[in-house]
Amino acid sequence: MDAIVVLYNSVAACCAVAVVLWAWRMFDLVWVRPMKRDKYLRNQGFKGSSYNLLFGDIKRIRMMMKQAKSNPINLSHDIVPHVVPWMHDSIQKYGQFFFIFVNL
Repeated sequence: MDAIVVLYNSVAACCAVAVVLWAWRMFDLVWVRPMKRDKYLRNQGFKGSSYNLLFGDIKRIRMMMKQAKSNPINLSHDIVPHVVPWMHDSIQKYGQFFFIFVNL
């Protein structure tokens, strides 16, 4: 009887350790590493949007693409604001060398 209790407790402890390790790895993957990269790039002189958990700049990119597709294209050679509006907007805000976060 005692051997079964010890076995169950050992299995439960191993499962708890595995869950804690998995949770730490996920936290490191979705928060610690991107924040380190953000700090490193900013120290190198790059500018960009701040880190948003999980989705990054995907929402902003989708919104800008939808808005650009709804407007008619101008009759000029400047098609960048219509084709890649998020890049055009980022260049206007942050300069030629910038970074964005694209998660998931």
